Amino acid sequence: MRLSKSIDEYLAAGGWSSHLFLQHAKDVFEDPTLKRTATFQVGRSVIYIRSQGKMLKAYVHHNGRNKEFMTLTDETGEEVKTFHHTEKSSAIVRFMLDFFAGRK
Repeated sequence: MRLSKSIDEYLAAGGWSSHLFLQHAKDVFEDPTLKRTATFQVGRSVIYIRSQGKMLKAYVHHNGRNKEFMTLTDETGEEVKTFHHTEKSSAIVRFMLDFFAGRK
C-alpha cells in the first residue's frame, strides 16, 4: 500500500494533528533497532510500522479520543495500546519492539 506522505514531509509539517507526538515519532523513526528492522509508511492520519511479518498502525484521535492520545492497532484494526503524549518515547519504542518480537 502506498501512502501519500513521506517521513520528511511529516516531520516538516510538524506532525499535522499528531503534533503532540512529533518528538515520539522522531524517536521511533530514529531508534537503531526499529530503523534496522522496520519499515514505515506515512499518511496524513496514520503511520504504518512493519517488522518481522507484523504491522502496527499509529493513529491520533482514534475512536474519538482527543489529540493527547495515540493509539496503536494491529493490522486487523484491533487496538493493542494507547499512549498519552506525556509518555516517554522509550516506552513506545519498547512496546513496539516487544510487539514485533511476539512479547506483547
